[in-house]
Amino acid sequence: MSLRSAILKATIPLIPEAGFSRAALSAGLASLPASSSKVQDDAGREAVIDTLFSGNAASDAPRALVQAWEDEGRAIMHNGVKGDALERLVTVLGRRLEWSASVGEHLLDAHALLVAPTSSTPLPAPLLALLDRVPCPPFPISRVVDPLPHSPTLGSTGGRLPLPGLHAAAPLMYAWRVADEAVYAAQPDKGRQGVMREPAGAGVEWYSHRAGLALAYLQAEAYLLQPIDTATKAPAPGYNPHLPTALASLRDSLGQYATARRSLGQAESATESAISFIELMTRSIAGIVRSRGF
Repeated sequence: MSLRSAILKATIPLIPEAGFSRAALSAGLASLPASSSKVQDDAGREAVIDTLFSGNAASDAPRALVQAWEDEGRAIMHNGVKGDALERLVTVLGRRLEWSASVGEHLLDAHALLVAPTSSTPLPAPLLALLDRVPCPPFPISRVVDPLPHSPTLGSTGGRLPLPGLHAAAPLMYAWRVADEAVYAAQPDKGRQGVMREPAGAGVEWYSHRAGLALAYLQAEAYLLQPIDTATKAPAPGYNPHLPTALASLRDSLGQYATARRSLGQAESATESAISFIELMTRSIAGIVRSRGF
């Protein structure tokens, strides 16, 4: 295992308390055996983090941690499932919701980092047209990325995100990856094929099914982004009191989706309904993040 991978693996258990931050990565590096890191002081660890993770943006190192956390979250969905098709989907997506809830309030940081400027793999071609209908996230990301006031682009927008179409679609791309993994985890024979895990029969139904699951999951995870009441006492690291509501929403949405899918005569109708819901959910996620001070 490379040093970079070892640092990420050691840091993931620290996220509930330290968040998606350079400090967390530094603590993860410090927790490695001396023979692995060969770095003993804070300055040396910072230099290692800079070398292994930093790029052109201040968010590059935390974003790498978000990606590693996301990969680990998809992996835990594959721990065996029972029941009918709907129950298996509820189980695997419920596990992923629990994974998101386990980082507590830091889940909001993860979503903010997901919309930070980056080059990423685009959505599947049939969904690219949705970008024209998805609203721009109207919130700044100054908590996770320096506003760069001297930059002509960001300076003129007050540190807000340029390239509205790409970044507005980030919540959908995130949920799409979860949904695709859920199909594979719940129904391996209908997920991927071959050593490259290429999709089988990637037609309208293939995309609409994943879109429906992605939107059900995104709606449920939106509950986890709601403020946590700290009036009486500070929440324990990794605690999210909204998890039961999120799980109930997931089960309800998946049940409604399964019923609608059976009743619809054509998959195109399901896709059109999903487009409308995408617009609603991306506005909702943007509104939640903006209302929380990002």
